Order: sequence, then structure tokens, then C-alpha cells
Amino acid sequence: MTLIELMVAMLVMTIGIVGLVALMARASQASSGADENQRAATLASEMANDMWLYNTSLPPTIAAWQARVSASGLVGAKGDVADAPVGTLANTKRITITWKTPAGDARTYYTDVRLN
Repeated sequence: MTLIELMVAMLVMTIGIVGLVALMARASQASSGADENQRAATLASEMANDMWLYNTSLPPTIAAWQARVSASGLVGAKGDVADAPVGTLANTKRITITWKTPAGDARTYYTDVRLN
């Protein structure tokens, strides 16, 4: 094996390793985003459960829930309950959670809840 062949083999191997490291970094970012979405979904589900339990769109636990959203570990997280957009069923409220990703991108999770 000549020196040139050895250098080409090392170059190919180095490119492969750099590609693998980049792939692992992207997988880590995707995993982090999924964790944030799951956290937001869980928080919205908690508020929906309280709304159904108290049969009101503004349960007495809303201030405590908003504090949990802020302390959830989601960057700049805020929780809100408001009327659902026009065109939805009567007695429908929208639970919205907004936050920022570590990269600074704005994210929003919302779910609509219908009360009887």
C-alpha cells in the first residue's frame, strides 16, 4: 500500500466520522424538540382535566397552572385559555402554550376543549 492510498483511505474515513457526528447532533436536536412538545401536551392536558372537573372554562386552579407552565423548563413558557376560533363548536375553549426553543425559535402548542 502506497502512502497516497493510505492518505485517501484516512480522508474517506475522516469524512465518514464527521458525517456520523453531524447525524448524531441532528438526532439529539430532534429528541430535544420532541421532549418539549410532550411537556407542552402534558401541561395542556392538565388544564383540560381541570376544566372538565370544575365544568368551567376558568377553573380556580388556572393561576397555579400558569405558574407550572412558567416553571416547566420550557424557555419563556406562557399558558393561556381563551375562546376557540370562530367556526368551532359552542362552549369550546383553546388552551395555548407558547415557548422558545434553545435556538430561539418560537413554538406553540394548542388544544381545543369543549365543555358541556
